[in-house]
Amino acid sequence: MNDSRSHLNWLDWLRILAALAVLLHHLTPLSIGHSAVPHAYLAVDLFFLISGFVVARRYERSLSTAQLSATRFFVARIARLAPLLVLAGIASAVEVTLRKRFGSTLSQVSGLQIGIAATASFFAIPTPSWPALGYGNWPLNPPLWSLFFELLVGVLAAPWLLRMRSRSLAGVATIAAMFLVGGASSTGSVDGGAFLSAAPLAMARIVFSFCLGVILSRHAVQPSSQGWAILPCAVGLVLLGGYPAFRGSTWGLTAVIDLLVIFVAWPVLLGLATSTMAFRIPPAPLLGELSYSIYVLHSSGMFLLREIARSRGWMVHDTVWTTTLIGLGVLVIAILGVLVWERPLRRAWRRHGTAARPDALSS
Repeated sequence: MNDSRSHLNWLDWLRILAALAVLLHHLTPLSIGHSAVPHAYLAVDLFFLISGFVVARRYERSLSTAQLSATRFFVARIARLAPLLVLAGIASAVEVTLRKRFGSTLSQVSGLQIGIAATASFFAIPTPSWPALGYGNWPLNPPLWSLFFELLVGVLAAPWLLRMRSRSLAGVATIAAMFLVGGASSTGSVDGGAFLSAAPLAMARIVFSFCLGVILSRHAVQPSSQGWAILPCAVGLVLLGGYPAFRGSTWGLTAVIDLLVIFVAWPVLLGLATSTMAFRIPPAPLLGELSYSIYVLHSSGMFLLREIARSRGWMVHDTVWTTTLIGLGVLVIAILGVLVWERPLRRAWRRHGTAARPDALSS
């Protein structure tokens, strides 16, 4: 096995763990009333960090030497993001149609509002906040807020960020970190992004993590076969997602831990994952692709399956068993989305000269 690829397999495993944590974070409140992984929102920052690392690793040299134009970079990145985003948009459109037809919660929502929200979900763009439709300014698929900011920073701004020197990037990351600290001090955590009112905090999260990922990619060391630290570190951070929220004061424990995870834990974990090989794990490209599929499809897929079950009379109340089945259904949709939808489209684009290989895209 090629060492340069085998140590990057750890990134696929970290991403799938983070994606599953986000799925549980949004799924478990349906049955138990609260999230079983209340701080899974920090997985988004890990996604952004990995995205900066891998995008720099793949594109920095070709962009800096003009072998790859900014336009071709945009096309390649959009081609990577678009297929599953379109599939999520289809799921959202079907879900809101079923909800309008069989439910009563949308009686005060106009067809125009539904049409705008459904269309916007295909492009991850925000809409006005319509609480009857859903949460935040991405009401049919709230997690798309992170993909929107990924498009702004990881796609539109990336060609310029990748050409910056590390010292300049560190300056940008420092400014973003200051915004993060300010946001955490005022809200009690870094959680936020689904509302446009939190756009400065959301932008600070991706700018800091993406820029730091680029810097780490430039200073990555040759992987060693001596490191087992990645295993307990990864397990510990997964368990960390279950710590309770302490928001009793402006500067509560939640804000402090959130910042420590973003500023220290995630960079250390990425450094360990890319510099040590605890053992030669087999390549698992499906995991890397599946993590993005789970993230972008889980919310729309979850509520689509829920509405189908309700409209057919299969489910009356949310229980642990029904939410478990819905969660398994979401995983099936995510796998099929990669195997039956995304990969065939990517092969077709390659035949027409559009490169869109899987990478470590964030949300």
